[in-house]
Amino acid sequence: AVALDSSLLAEGAGAGKGDGGEEAEAETGDAEAGDTEAGDDAVEGDASTNTDANADSTMAAKTSHNSQLRRATVDAIGGVYAFACGARQAELSATCGFMAEALAFYSQEFGAYPYTTYKAVFVAGLRSTTVTCASLTLVSTQVLHARGVVEAAYEARRVLGQALAEQWFGAYIVGEAWSDYWLVRGLAGYAAGQFVRHNLGHNEYRFRLRRDMQRVCHADVNQRPLSYGGMGPVVRGDVAEFVGLKAAVVLHMLDRRMLKGGMSLGLQRTVARVLVAALSGGSGSVGTVWFLKACRKVSGVDLKAFADQWIYGCGCPVFHFSYLFNRKKLAVEITMHQESTNAKATAPWARPQL
Repeated sequence: AVALDSSLLAEGAGAGKGDGGEEAEAETGDAEAGDTEAGDDAVEGDASTNTDANADSTMAAKTSHNSQLRRATVDAIGGVYAFACGARQAELSATCGFMAEALAFYSQEFGAYPYTTYKAVFVAGLRSTTVTCASLTLVSTQVLHARGVVEAAYEARRVLGQALAEQWFGAYIVGEAWSDYWLVRGLAGYAAGQFVRHNLGHNEYRFRLRRDMQRVCHADVNQRPLSYGGMGPVVRGDVAEFVGLKAAVVLHMLDRRMLKGGMSLGLQRTVARVLVAALSGGSGSVGTVWFLKACRKVSGVDLKAFADQWIYGCGCPVFHFSYLFNRKKLAVEITMHQESTNAKATAPWARPQL
């Protein structure tokens, strides 16, 4: 077992958008290079040195603030722990060093952590990558990676960030019925996306979002809507994976739609209402109808057409473009054709999307 205390907080502090130590060394090298070139022009050299010094002091203050925030978040609960077999302790420290930062981010954005401790247990032979329980997450050992492995670290942070977000949405806050299962999965995916943007950068967030959208378009054939009457338990792993994937994308589109109103803070304010209602002694459950009403009240945007298309409907619109150069008119003519992924669907519930 590894307790993610202050000794590991320092390691996780620089593992976000790059190695903090390497960034500091790079900035120090830039400052030294500026000092060398300043020999030709003393005034420019002094200005460059002062600028670099101010940048260094600003980064040091920001790093110190983030470190204090992580320590305060971990100290506020009973602790954050990670468990694995003894032979993989080095990989465990490298994989989970950022989790204190993730916990601090979620606590700051979505409210206090609802339990007293958090444990991540890495187990071999899990059929799924993660299994979420209250204050506990079972994680496949395939997520573990050695220090310095870049590609595996990106995927591990996405998986573990999603698992930690499910402590708020999925373990503590649940759906009122199975027809609201998509909402809880989508809120966890939305929160995990915000952490990816914070920890790995905006470009990585946009890349993963585009990839998820493409996956939804390819997979949404003969699939049931996210929410429908008489919906039963979601027990199949492939169905649960598809619901979680599409729900997060739909909530991202909902956030964009709410922001178009100009008078809204987007989905963030609605999520805050959900958490306040649950953490203040409410039922701890959320329903689709209540959630859409809250979104409409916050943004002032009518979401009925959006809900009918993306929540209570199935399929995704696909656009095809072609062009032709008209020699007589000396113009390029562009033709757009729209169809649904369910255009050739065979399931009785799948219908073409207009």
